[in-house]
Amino acid sequence: MKALRTLSIQNCTGLTEDIDLTNCTNIEQIDASGTSINIVIPDGSKITKYELGTPTAVRIVNPTQLNYTAVKVDNSGSIDSIDIINIPNNRSFGTFAKIMNL
Repeated sequence: MKALRTLSIQNCTGLTEDIDLTNCTNIEQIDASGTSINIVIPDGSKITKYELGTPTAVRIVNPTQLNYTAVKVDNSGSIDSIDIINIPNNRSFGTFAKIMNL
């Protein structure tokens, strides 16, 4: 699945298990709005769009292309864990604020 670039699973309310994309090193866009699962992205990913529904955990490590304006979370009230590590150009706070809908 290294060639997977886009994952679109909006409103798939029947999904109950997290999706691990750590081996999908070419992933660029994820739209999981309307779902309640966690999506695990690879460290150092080239992701440019990251839309989540109601995750319980968010982990973004060393993304090379992600801008905080491309992050969207439907409901941040369910999040109990956030890891934002080594986002270039000091965008970590903006990404955190976007995730938490501040």
